[in-house]
Amino acid sequence: MKQGAHVKGHNHDSIGIAYAGGVLDGKPKDTLNARQYRSTQDIIWSLRLVFGWIPVSGHNEYSNKACPSFIVADKFKDINIKPSWN
Repeated sequence: MKQGAHVKGHNHDSIGIAYAGGVLDGKPKDTLNARQYRSTQDIIWSLRLVFGWIPVSGHNEYSNKACPSFIVADKFKDINIKPSWN
């Protein structure tokens, strides 16, 4: 497995998931659509099958950037709660 280059200082202990969007008319905007949301959920659940429960967070929580133009913990709050069985 190779180390990613997605968040400076956290590449060794995180997995990067990219999505195309987050900009409208050259300005940050939440453009995540239903299909992208569902695909991202599927990716997160698949990664959890391999690595166990891992939290999700946005690039904007680690650096002064707008991406992904929304607060990941709010957007994915339904799947970001650690289950008691894990």
